Amino acid sequence: MNSSASLLAVTPGEAAGIGPEILLKLARQEPVLPLLAVADAGLLRRTSQALGLDVAVIRWQPGQDWPEGGLACLHVPLARTEVPGQPDPANAKYLLETLRQAVGLLQAGVAGALVTGPVNK
Repeated sequence: MNSSASLLAVTPGEAAGIGPEILLKLARQEPVLPLLAVADAGLLRRTSQALGLDVAVIRWQPGQDWPEGGLACLHVPLARTEVPGQPDPANAKYLLETLRQAVGLLQAGVAGALVTGPVNK
């Protein structure tokens, strides 16, 4: 990775929605784009498998070497496993935590920008 200013932190939004799919398709289409998913790694892996996408999701923490050959993911655990198309109120805190973690990365200078996926309001 060139610099933290080029790192794009992405929260996929609602776990049961379209956001995880959009994030994975972007990672697959633009493999050199320095993306950092701030999400549940298992959610992204399950979504990738369900869609037949070949995207490796690699857990990463600030201070670690940048992973090559996959989508870096700062793991934030879901309260409950997602059911596509059925938002779960139990995962509302997960959504807020992904945003909190991503903003923290910006404030710390680890990421240069933030994109948020769609959320169920």
